[in-house]
Amino acid sequence: ESNPQLGNDAILVIESTTGISPYLTEPDTDWGEVDALVGDPGNLEYPLCMIGFDKNGYLGEVYHWADFIGFGIIDTTDDVKLVGLALDCPSNQTVYVDDITINGATYELEGALSGWHVYAGQSIQAAIDVASPGDTINVAAGTYNEAVGIDKKITLQGAGKGSTIISTGAGAGITITVADDSSSKLVIRDLSVEADGSAISVKNLGTLTNLEIIDCDMLGSGSNAFQHRKASLIDGMLVSGTTFKSDLEHGMAFESPISNLIIEDSVISNNGAGAYGMGISFWGATINNILIRNTDMSNNKQLGLVVYAEGNGFIVSGSTITNNDAGCSIELIELPEITGFEIHYSEITGNTRYGLWSISAC
Repeated sequence: ESNPQLGNDAILVIESTTGISPYLTEPDTDWGEVDALVGDPGNLEYPLCMIGFDKNGYLGEVYHWADFIGFGIIDTTDDVKLVGLALDCPSNQTVYVDDITINGATYELEGALSGWHVYAGQSIQAAIDVASPGDTINVAAGTYNEAVGIDKKITLQGAGKGSTIISTGAGAGITITVADDSSSKLVIRDLSVEADGSAISVKNLGTLTNLEIIDCDMLGSGSNAFQHRKASLIDGMLVSGTTFKSDLEHGMAFESPISNLIIEDSVISNNGAGAYGMGISFWGATINNILIRNTDMSNNKQLGLVVYAEGNGFIVSGSTITNNDAGCSIELIELPEITGFEIHYSEITGNTRYGLWSISAC
């Protein structure tokens, strides 16, 4: 892996060998030519072929144990970045590599040796902690009983919603604290979150740009499924192919500034308990350039869509707002107006109290 951030006591460990060279692949299968790297040091064919180096180019010491080889970082005064692992073997030899373990968390890579891989029983958070901005963390199918905090722009890639599941007790499933206004992206894709609090809580204390949530299922049983509250501006957010559901409150609650938001091909339905619960709520914040298209905001206990916010540019297109207590409400009693509010090609029917209600200068 290129440039994982390691602690002072980090050790890279090759634990076993396998039969696809030179890529890291599934563990402990198709064993072959194992004496090239593992076994008693006296039985190694080329024990000096393996070297390591840190960010300054200094060689690290290679340790040979009974059944694996470890690379020890030589610089223990500062955090270092592991630049690489060189296997400089003769051309007629093949080296098979499998697991990488860093501070007790194991990562298995495949393909072009890029990204972190986390498997069931391992920690997603451990991978995030050692990853660098721009890295991809691939999370295999399984249930991960942990709360996840994201403090840098990465790609968190699951194996599919319903296959990769982050499950938590109290609190949010994923908490985002990234403050980064660069052109790079923070992407959460192909996974499910089941949390007693919010599925995703965004608490950025500086502008966050380019947040994407793609093909996910988000269940927050005790709070809003998605929550952006008491935070700074999100500028550029894409939600696509995702379901948000709260057993208690709202599907998506935006209570801090948001600009350039697209919600498409998603389902924000069946939210709330009793008479309380909205599909999508924009409440008390400044919003600009919002597009909701091809999205279902139905069967919510209270409102399908509520806009109690000021700003410019809000379009609903090709969407469904049905069978809620109320459909769409634009409420600006105490706020300046929102301009450029448009609804196109959408179905707003079957709502108990009203379909569309505007108390504003919209």
